[in-house]
Amino acid sequence: MGNLSRRVLLGAMVAAAATGASFAQAPVRVVTSTTILADFVRAVGGERVSVASLVPANADAHVYQPTPADGRALAAAGLVVFNGFGLEGAGFSRLVRASGYRGTLVNAADGIAIVRAPGRHDHGHGGGRAQREVVAPGGVPDPHGWQNVANATVYARNIAAALARIDGAGAADYQANAARFAQRMAELDAWVRSRIAAVPAPKRRVITTHEAFSYFGAA
Repeated sequence: MGNLSRRVLLGAMVAAAATGASFAQAPVRVVTSTTILADFVRAVGGERVSVASLVPANADAHVYQPTPADGRALAAAGLVVFNGFGLEGAGFSRLVRASGYRGTLVNAADGIAIVRAPGRHDHGHGGGRAQREVVAPGGVPDPHGWQNVANATVYARNIAAALARIDGAGAADYQANAARFAQRMAELDAWVRSRIAAVPAPKRRVITTHEAFSYFGAA
């Protein structure tokens, strides 16, 4: 290698070291089913992840219709995170298969205590093997587990573990971020409970257009 070539190579290495661009690890591409899960992944993954949600903001996950762009996003993903309990519907599973994705699928709600809604509103599926029932049988699993703030820490822990499996170098960061997130959720939970306690018991009633608050009410 001539002197000129050496100088060019050295200059390129110095420039790359100064910017960190050439040698920085590319972020883990994560695709989530909803923006709620996308927020959880960002909180846990920080700058080590890039996140895209299949269901866009302000859209209804129950009537989501996949697009070709969604299939391409899944095919390029390093991790796919979903909620389960039928929140995504059968179309989600078909989309994952059709995209050719062969990576890790993470049920972020795995391990939460299942609440069963007594009404007829059926989200479709049963729960994961690590999930347990805490309400008498007769209803269908409510998929909105994050509505109990304490469950959000379970979501974050599952996401951190999954990210650590595919990006071992970031394991300590993911665990630390999940711990900080859990602390924030504990503070939020305490605040929510203090506000509820200020409401007279006979008036603690919620009217909602969707059966999405079973976990909130149980908590």
